[in-house]
Amino acid sequence: MAACLPGLLRNIDLVKFRCSCGKLSPIYRQYFCRYCLSLRCWYCVSHEVDSYFCGNCLESMPSTEAKMKRNRCGNCLCCPICLHNLSVRASSHSVPNPADPNKPLSKKLYYLSCGQCRWTTRDIGMPDKPAASGLWADPENLHMSRIEVLIEFYQSLASIEKLEKQRKKVSARRRTLTMYDRQTGRRRSSLVSSFSSLGLSTSQPPMEAPIISPLSELPPLSEEFYSSTELSDSSTLPQRHAVPESQPPSRRSLNPIHRQLVLRRNARCRGCDHNLCKPDYIPGSIKFKIELLALHHVPEVGLVAPRNPLAFSVESRVIISISNPSDQPTSLWLQPLSNRELDDVTATIIPPDGELHLAAKDDMAEFEEPSSGDAGTDDAVVYRRSNKIHVATSVTPHKPAGDVVVALRMAYDYHNTVMALQSKGETAAKVSRLSQTLILNLGSVQL
Repeated sequence: MAACLPGLLRNIDLVKFRCSCGKLSPIYRQYFCRYCLSLRCWYCVSHEVDSYFCGNCLESMPSTEAKMKRNRCGNCLCCPICLHNLSVRASSHSVPNPADPNKPLSKKLYYLSCGQCRWTTRDIGMPDKPAASGLWADPENLHMSRIEVLIEFYQSLASIEKLEKQRKKVSARRRTLTMYDRQTGRRRSSLVSSFSSLGLSTSQPPMEAPIISPLSELPPLSEEFYSSTELSDSSTLPQRHAVPESQPPSRRSLNPIHRQLVLRRNARCRGCDHNLCKPDYIPGSIKFKIELLALHHVPEVGLVAPRNPLAFSVESRVIISISNPSDQPTSLWLQPLSNRELDDVTATIIPPDGELHLAAKDDMAEFEEPSSGDAGTDDAVVYRRSNKIHVATSVTPHKPAGDVVVALRMAYDYHNTVMALQSKGETAAKVSRLSQTLILNLGSVQL
């Protein structure tokens, strides 16, 4: 019974569900579309940027402002050594008193310090500020003119590519987009308006990319490079990549870095274009307006730790746990899959025949005292409590070494409440028969 059963295996990668695109991933990392009635993984959904915000001060900003600030917060600074948040520290200095030279005055100066690696702005010779508030001066970028030329070139190139796509659409539609001027009777193409809206003309030549002349010979390195270079003073590759516009070679030239912004994404189904995941707009909130996780709609399948080791060509008993996440009772069926359908299968599994019944999820059952549980009337069910059951199966490995991988097809009744709300005159949830493909890794073969 339950007192003798081993514990559940908490590794989520042991049981994987096959998505509609064919990829395998745990149920915790998949969505469920209530309109298409299918699983959607990370690659099956369209990702949309909902909002940008700073992870430190939680300041939210629109996409246009974030693009102008180059996806960085203007107030928060982080350490260039360990990327930890920098805090403002105060220090007192004595300055001469113009009224009485014998009595100096005390003045507070403020600098930035890292609480983790003890790096300060004084290490690089950055002057202190007389006030704690206000923005800190950013170092001047010597390559800014070159970067602006490249940005202008690629913006022009993107505009030309967009116009070429519009021209192809017009040629495909032939003469449907042409229009006539009533006053002069001249024929104009709709492409002229699209060119004028982008600030370009049809006769404007494409912008040429700035040409960089290659070097035939590299100058030799000086002797100081071999004698005076110390690796302890050199910056690492992550420190240089954190500042791609300057890439400081030494630690003395490292400056405070503006913290990078964090974004919230919306996940949208590609089949029906409905939202699957939509977070709250408030940056400090961890709630979701829409959260259609597969864990809340598809029965969860887990593995119970095997009592006996798995041996080659020996039939072993393996217990599978199944739980119902819905507030409606459901029924399911388990069917084995052959090696021809899946290439990664290394063993044969014999699931119980017939229908398995699962009770509805009860939130109050989690606070009740644990009991031994009741197996019920089904012979295959060895444990039953609330919406969870343990089912016994037989597994026979076919390979003498390696992991034991089996495949199952799970069919279950899904109560769709969304379709019932959309249908007029119907209040009961529509029941649909769905099926999912599961891949279970039972562990390695005992030698």
